[in-house]
Amino acid sequence: MLIFLRENKNKGFTIAELLITMAIVAILAGIMLVNVRGGEKDNLLKRGANTMGQYLRKASDLTTSFQENDCSIGTLVGYGIRLNISNPNIQVLNLFADCGKPVEQIIETLDLGKGISVSSLAVSDNGINWIAKNTVVIFFTPPDPIISIQDSVGAESNQAKIILKVTETPTKTREIIFNKFGLIEIQ
Repeated sequence: MLIFLRENKNKGFTIAELLITMAIVAILAGIMLVNVRGGEKDNLLKRGANTMGQYLRKASDLTTSFQENDCSIGTLVGYGIRLNISNPNIQVLNLFADCGKPVEQIIETLDLGKGISVSSLAVSDNGINWIAKNTVVIFFTPPDPIISIQDSVGAESNQAKIILKVTETPTKTREIIFNKFGLIEIQ
């Protein structure tokens, strides 16, 4: 039995094949775009957490070197970080020099990066039971430095937890835990 094959002179793809291929490429591109956007937010949080760690180190380094600051009203006592989130619209994040009570001189306002803010603050004495706070002050007293972690009423704690969030996606968070020994743990 002989089968005659007719030679097809039109070579190429049909419209259906092209449409299916384009749909598959569009779906894959959409998946990639979603993954890239999620990665950007994670990177923003990592950068914000590292920046917070750098500000804590800067306050410690200023205290260790005991850099003189212009304390025209009083004597320089040390340096610290004040975090106040009592008003969610206006967060106060400052690196300051303590020039003796009641005057604090703001050295720098902390910038954690675009789209990153402090979600919550907490203090703990044992690292297990955390108590939420609106204000946390981490203060470094020279020369060692001696580190104190206080809430808004001046009660001392052994650890502070700072939770950062992506402003537009509050479910994405990153924790920074700082203790009285100067250890910074970013989770």
